[in-house]
Amino acid sequence: MKLNKKTVIPIFLVVLILLGFFAFNKTKKTQQFKELKTIVIGLDDAFPPIGFRTKSGELTGFDVELAREAIKRMGYTPVFKPVVWDSVILSLNKKDIDVIWNGMTITDKRKAQINFSNPYLKGENVFIVKDFSVTKKEDLAGKTIGLQAGSEQEDTLSKDPFKSSFKEIKSYDTIQAALLDMKTGRVDAVFADNFAGLYTASQVLKNAPKVKAISGNYGTTYSGVGMRKSDTDLQTKINQALSQMKADKSINALAIKWFGSDDLLVK
Repeated sequence: MKLNKKTVIPIFLVVLILLGFFAFNKTKKTQQFKELKTIVIGLDDAFPPIGFRTKSGELTGFDVELAREAIKRMGYTPVFKPVVWDSVILSLNKKDIDVIWNGMTITDKRKAQINFSNPYLKGENVFIVKDFSVTKKEDLAGKTIGLQAGSEQEDTLSKDPFKSSFKEIKSYDTIQAALLDMKTGRVDAVFADNFAGLYTASQVLKNAPKVKAISGNYGTTYSGVGMRKSDTDLQTKINQALSQMKADKSINALAIKWFGSDDLLVK
């Protein structure tokens, strides 16, 4: 078919528009977060002292305050969005949120799906019990264990051959729910990290029998900020902000406020 001038000009304009569109998208991707005004932070808002709500509904906690300060130093505004922890990585990769900032344990399984900042907190997985006759993990044989669904503790326990000795492992949406079931006797122990688990127990189990932590000898865990693998620029910015806060000791002040010491910080 022979093209005349009236046909050629519109086709030329369409090509120019398409080329401009693809060039814009490419530029937009390379400048991701450079022009962003806000960063949406996904978190479990019932995870004290990391992130939780006060009686008046205000969001607070160690990671909440840390994220606010770090993102402010980066030149952005933080927006906190509560998510179901069991599907938090899905929420991140679907772009419902921009980062996961909630004491998230760095594991090989998670690193295969997302990137992490440099670690800033260290901890240990423990069994929280109210029966003081329990002194070691082996004493929990035949007992019912509660934990949070989607947590690193759930993954850790699934790999432990000793799990077959438990009567049952029950999953809960929150640590609070698991601890309340321990209080009423529905579970015998709650498997959690030491810094959040013990703090939560002290708040949830007020006016109840005291609890203690039993080491499972699972080693030290490390927490970092999670982000999509494509967001390397954001990863660099967060690492820089965390380094600044380590250098000026502002992260130490937050740790002392929420944990009573800065021993849990990664130096």
